[in-house]
Amino acid sequence: MDVPNELPREFGRYRLLELLGEGGMGRVFGAELRGPAGFRKLVALKVLKFPEGPEETAEQIDWFVFEARLGGILRHQNIVDVYEFGQVDDEPYLAMEWVDGPSLNAVLTRWGPPPPSAFVAIAKGITAGLAKAHSLSLPGRAAGLVHRDLKLSNVLLSWDGGVKIVDFGIATFQ
Repeated sequence: MDVPNELPREFGRYRLLELLGEGGMGRVFGAELRGPAGFRKLVALKVLKFPEGPEETAEQIDWFVFEARLGGILRHQNIVDVYEFGQVDDEPYLAMEWVDGPSLNAVLTRWGPPPPSAFVAIAKGITAGLAKAHSLSLPGRAAGLVHRDLKLSNVLLSWDGGVKIVDFGIATFQ
């Protein structure tokens, strides 16, 4: 999907409004879910980017499906909620919670280090989310989940004080 110059545009039940970010596996858009009777909801929509070769494509799809399934079972106030996994015209997507605020990376780049009390609150949010993810259990045993891509840009800070971990796309079980 060649999108940045084509926004806003329709994508199934969603209207892609802006490109929020791009990583190795996908592009994340600010999008609006549209429903009956004028229903509207802002979401973050991650759309899979397809690599060149068929083997790479199959592997990317497998990782994307893994991220979707994991997002379906991880529930915590410090982990971005995944609402839906779907496909539009052979393009897989994840619809996720919209976080109204910047990444930790953007905050540090623009304003520098936060005051100590804010730093502690952010650290508590990150550790609480990771603790929940790491304590995930499968029937009869601990899952041993590891995020593997925790970085400043994968921590979102909402303007109302929330801290959310995103992008479990390369997480693994130990």
